[in-house]
Amino acid sequence: MSSDVVVKVIDSAVDGSYRLSGEKAVNTEAVISKQTVMKAVHEIEIPKITSKIKEKKKVKVLHIDADEDHVSLQYKETKGDL
Repeated sequence: MSSDVVVKVIDSAVDGSYRLSGEKAVNTEAVISKQTVMKAVHEIEIPKITSKIKEKKKVKVLHIDADEDHVSLQYKETKGDL
């Protein structure tokens, strides 16, 4: 596959399925298989982003608000063994 076809395949795979991307990428009757499109997408190397935070903030008190609708009470083995 040429590099311009790979770019078209990956660009159309962002918005649709692998099968449709393979059909849209080529201007002829030929169709690129969805397996080939998947391999092209998975071969993309994405650079890792390094954080720019040099030092973490330190706080004296951390307040956490929760209620029973969102956090269920956990027990080790039986009810009340906290």
